Amino acid sequence: MNGVALHVANDGPGVLEAELRVELFAGDRSVGRGAVRITVGTHSTVEHDVETVLGRWVDAAYAYRFGPPAHDVVVATLVRHDVTLASTCRFPAGRPLEPRPAPELGARAWIDGGAAPRVSVESRSLLYGVRVHLPGWRPEDDAFTVAPGERRTIALTPEGAHTDAPAGELTALNLEGRLTVGPPA
Repeated sequence: MNGVALHVANDGPGVLEAELRVELFAGDRSVGRGAVRITVGTHSTVEHDVETVLGRWVDAAYAYRFGPPAHDVVVATLVRHDVTLASTCRFPAGRPLEPRPAPELGARAWIDGGAAPRVSVESRSLLYGVRVHLPGWRPEDDAFTVAPGERRTIALTPEGAHTDAPAGELTALNLEGRLTVGPPA
């Protein structure tokens, strides 16, 4: 009944100064957002409440259930110097497991070339439980969520002496079928 708490831990040797962002989505539409600057000491933690970051009460946990839920997902992101350090989601009314086709979600994925290949994924709608399947390559992150309108870029590491350009597929728990991943379109 106390809402949704955000915990940030700093296990590093120095002080962490960053911005903690919160955004609520109802389908593809943002229905609330806020951000606070935080400072986390060495080997310390801080806690913030979602409603405090937003600046208003929204029943973020959907604990009071005054009618249908006003949002489907709470997205919390920790950002420093425009680099995402961590991101997580909470689904107060349940996880989005109903498969939808990629065009309906507005989902696409491509390979950013160069000396250090990366896969970029973006979607108009939430993609949940995203898995990257690129034979011969290991993604830096796997089984992640892409918030509506967000672009996630994941570094790739070759497995063994693999030199072919990355190509393969992407799956998600709420994506119908597989999405081809290859060179940018």
